[in-house]
Amino acid sequence: MVQCRQALATGATSSLLRLCTHRSEIVLFAQPLITGDCTVASSIGDTLQKAGFTGVPYVASDLSDSLSHAMEAIADMRSRVGLEVGLKVASVDELPGPSSVADFIQIDGRSMRCEALLLAAGGLALPVPLDRSNDATLDEWLAAAETIRAAGNRNVILCECAIRTLEYPDTTACIAAIPEIKARTHLPIMLSPGRRHRLVTWALCRAAIPAGADGIVVDVADTDYQGLYRDVDELRKVAEAAGPL
Repeated sequence: MVQCRQALATGATSSLLRLCTHRSEIVLFAQPLITGDCTVASSIGDTLQKAGFTGVPYVASDLSDSLSHAMEAIADMRSRVGLEVGLKVASVDELPGPSSVADFIQIDGRSMRCEALLLAAGGLALPVPLDRSNDATLDEWLAAAETIRAAGNRNVILCECAIRTLEYPDTTACIAAIPEIKARTHLPIMLSPGRRHRLVTWALCRAAIPAGADGIVVDVADTDYQGLYRDVDELRKVAEAAGPL
């Protein structure tokens, strides 16, 4: 049975590391804007953990939010809630050191072509979800992933984000990219459908699983949290019906 893991047990292997090896579960990540307010962050994290999410990236609220402050917020949220907490970065300067408390480093799609960042991420001993830029081809995206792997980090997870289209809003989740990627690489792939109406977002999430997605990244910044429980429950049923990955 495919499971959405609800918490990270002390000493347990990261769900993203497991995703890179045997893929026995659908990984469910949230993507709110986590600010430097640890109380707010922990409150959001507690709700997400109860709903069945596995982890969440920390995003600095502004440029003055220092890396050391980010590390403190991540450590605090992990200890209070038990979610896996990572750091979303857009430049080399935002990367943590080897003693980082982060569970993963997520590279923003806008920086997917930054070779210095990719090479630096390749030197880290952490899973790296790599967002696809909204104007990148599959070849460019895969080449960026291989740059990280060639630098020494084999734990790369592709994250399909909404690509630029003529529709409103001007980006659309590309479900078709999931089976295409599966046919071209062994790397795991997650879908991030972007910020849309709740019904559209979760319909895309449910469609991504039978298409071959190994994980889902949901923007929950403005969501109704009671509705979130129902949506996750429906997603879990789809994952169970889809069978083992």
